[in-house]
Amino acid sequence: MFIKKLLLIFLLLIVSLNASEKEKVTLYLDWLNQFQFAGYYMAKEKGYYDELGVELEIIEYSNNHNITSKVIEKSSIYGIGKSSLIVDRFEGKDIVLLSSFFQNSPLVLISLEKSNIKSPKNLVDKKIMITKDARDALAIKAMIVSQGIKMDKLNIQNHSFDINDLINGKTDVMACYLSNEPLILKEKKIKYTILNPYDYGFDFYEGILFTSQKELKENPNRVKNFNQASIKGWEYAFNNIEETAKIIHEKYNTQNKSLKALIYEGSVLKELSKINENLLGDINYQTIEEIKKFYTLLGLNTTNNSFETQNIIFNKNDILINEEEKKYLEDNSFALLVQNNKIPFSFKTTEQLIGAELDFWNLISKKLSKSFNIEEMIKSEFINIFSDSIKGKFIYSFEENDSNKYVYSDPITKIPISVATKSYVNYINDLGTLNNIKIGILKDLKITQVLKNDYPNIEFEEIDTLSNGINKLNNNEIFGLIDNFYSLSHNINKIKSNELKINNSLKYEIAMRLEVEKENEKFIQLINKVLTTFTKKERNDILDNYQLVSYQQDFDFLYVIKIVIP
Repeated sequence: MFIKKLLLIFLLLIVSLNASEKEKVTLYLDWLNQFQFAGYYMAKEKGYYDELGVELEIIEYSNNHNITSKVIEKSSIYGIGKSSLIVDRFEGKDIVLLSSFFQNSPLVLISLEKSNIKSPKNLVDKKIMITKDARDALAIKAMIVSQGIKMDKLNIQNHSFDINDLINGKTDVMACYLSNEPLILKEKKIKYTILNPYDYGFDFYEGILFTSQKELKENPNRVKNFNQASIKGWEYAFNNIEETAKIIHEKYNTQNKSLKALIYEGSVLKELSKINENLLGDINYQTIEEIKKFYTLLGLNTTNNSFETQNIIFNKNDILINEEEKKYLEDNSFALLVQNNKIPFSFKTTEQLIGAELDFWNLISKKLSKSFNIEEMIKSEFINIFSDSIKGKFIYSFEENDSNKYVYSDPITKIPISVATKSYVNYINDLGTLNNIKIGILKDLKITQVLKNDYPNIEFEEIDTLSNGINKLNNNEIFGLIDNFYSLSHNINKIKSNELKINNSLKYEIAMRLEVEKENEKFIQLINKVLTTFTKKERNDILDNYQLVSYQQDFDFLYVIKIVIP
């Protein structure tokens, strides 16, 4: 009993020590809790900040907080702001913009349809609730001014932030978020009109995550990690809107918003984030330049200061390596060993090695600003690649070896495991629905045993090569064939058969990693740093080059619809 108590105390001490090692970070919101900040809530709830050694405190908006001042006071402080941050920079406040999670601002003007306000020109002589601070409503004010209307000619009221003032006629027009007030009017069956700056060519950022230049200089890795975890949180929030809304409703609902309202808010904001265009968090120079010009034209650059745009935008693709790591790269040489027949990952055409493995390796080289060799090897030579005579050699691995002699990078990408069938076979939603059929799978794959355990009613036939498996499938000797999506894609295309298709991707994935002997672990650590800068678009662009077959899940017109490589 004493031993058990001692062990418990020991474990608690370890947990306590680990907790104390986390870097404390404070995030100031620029409004009250709602889906507008969902990415940060979910990154915290899902442990993304914890994984990177960050302990986050989220502080809700208060009139007593000047967020920019709070951020630049000391390190470890981050904030959420609007395009008005550019004015702060004009005023000499040393800030850096990390990510913008709304590519289009949700801020619009709303009026009741009966008011007949159809354009900015109809705003003259109308009562308008809009924040007097033009810094916070740049897009709206730019829209108005662009129509030849002077702001001082408008009847601007203090903003009550109460939609009932619009309904009851206390005001004619109100600045609001597309993601909030329109739903309230819809539920009350009140017809309304929206004036959206986006429709007039004014496309400004909103929901900008920022910090100080001091924080970036003193803690570059923390800045990068915090930004990275936040992006991941937003990805989760937008891909799981209902789950996220429920969590906000239960734990972050200081406004007592309904679950329906939070779900609606999430759906609208997802569109504005442009996550489906791979622009989540993106901040580009051109947009910032336009914002700078508009603030100057509106007379808000009162100091007549200027700054280089590149100095205010955090470069997510920068590899933050220290001097020791730079010297390590300079003093050592490394090479990638690839097979010449592993289609589509590494193979030879007309004396040239190509494939996804080489493309990823070249991208790593580019990001590290160092050239690395690529060496061709035939399959039989791979048995002895880590001999004493060969040092600093890397290979790609899709299955980790249990031996402690080797180390592996973080996943470079993940490849779905798919099942190919005859083209007439209906969509297979779940292998568990199949009984007493034979499915081929390559020998010696770790996933083979997993599949056998998960689906005991299926007879799995181990096959020596994928091409043999394709032939067996084509000749009706097996019902289906399982392998990674891209290898199946190439082999189906290779035989030019209209009778085969990729039916579905299963719930399993294989991770593409780099493998090397343990003595070169330091280089693996550098590679892992590089991988944190890989965007979804960069990964997809490489993989898409080798996708010969595409299909659509949940429908049965899964066929060869695109040939990318002849």
